[in-house]
Amino acid sequence: MYFSYYRQIALNSRVVLSGVGGDEVLRLQAWPYLRFLYRRKGLFSALSTLSGYVLDHHRLPPLGAGIRSSVQTLLRKKSNAPQFPPWFMPDFARHLNLSERWRAMNSLAETPHPFSPKAYAALNNLLVASTLEFFDATWTGCHVQPRSPFLDRRLSRFLLRVPPIPWAMDKHLLRRSQIGILPDEIRLRPKAPVTQDVLMLQAASGRWNPAATEPPSALVQSLVDWAQVIELLQQSIDDSLYMHLRPVALSHWLKIY
Repeated sequence: MYFSYYRQIALNSRVVLSGVGGDEVLRLQAWPYLRFLYRRKGLFSALSTLSGYVLDHHRLPPLGAGIRSSVQTLLRKKSNAPQFPPWFMPDFARHLNLSERWRAMNSLAETPHPFSPKAYAALNNLLVASTLEFFDATWTGCHVQPRSPFLDRRLSRFLLRVPPIPWAMDKHLLRRSQIGILPDEIRLRPKAPVTQDVLMLQAASGRWNPAATEPPSALVQSLVDWAQVIELLQQSIDDSLYMHLRPVALSHWLKIY
């Protein structure tokens, strides 16, 4: 899909502006910000900020994730971090200390930011660099240079100082900044999430299991329990599907290149 997308862009331009970084610097941070106001300025400040948002937007800012994580911390529930892939060969996983590296990669480390910890952590996460590599010309094979305005250091520093309520709620600052630049039908349209993942639908129906139809490369077979990969792909109807597809993708890549 992305290769086709960049081939179409290459027909008209050599540069494309990317939205990479937008979700990172404009993340929904209502709960940490209200907690910050309560600790720094007292209950009245937090309540007045919350009520002002409700009066202007006729709804509460999204608070659920912050409340859930706080309750889980109080109740000492298990983390929602993804489980370590069970299909690694034990000797290989032990030799490279993979389980410990997995825990470190998925740990929710404390960040020094007082009211936008997720945004700060996301900007310092290796995922941003990985995403930029994914759009690079050496990967897409197209003569198109992607540029990411949201990752400009000056803009990131500014957005990390902006009060999340109301400015980061539903991209409010971005929508306000585009008045007179974008048509309102684009500027004000709600985000439309994908409600059904095509790969998950295919896997859940039992019609699609690439590990069962394509034997692994010799290298991957020495590192991974392929039978377990096949079994887990038959059972995966959530985000774990993509994790269990990784050895399949690696095997396919090794055969091609």
